[in-house]
Amino acid sequence: MLIVPIDFPDAQAISAPSALYGQELKTLANWFDAYSNGKLKIRYETSEKWYRAPKNSDYYDVGEGVNSNREGVKTGDLIQSFVNLTQADFNYSTADTVLFVYPENTPS
Repeated sequence: MLIVPIDFPDAQAISAPSALYGQELKTLANWFDAYSNGKLKIRYETSEKWYRAPKNSDYYDVGEGVNSNREGVKTGDLIQSFVNLTQADFNYSTADTVLFVYPENTPS
């Protein structure tokens, strides 16, 4: 599982990604381990660096993640834009799951 931190010119992160999501990731991994009786181990890779998207958050329509065709780019375009931005540091070809995370102050 790749956890990819993305921030925006209009919603810049003020703390490290692990400060926002680190405990939740540990809880998630422990939950899957416990409830699968050790048969499912969640391994995740992330970064302590935020990757700045070239456009403001409203362009990508990242707020609620409900309507991908509302006013921002379509989901495929959003994903490809973020992959292009981060592919030097993340190996997407081996990932089972990718989760893009945003700062707390990202407008919804």
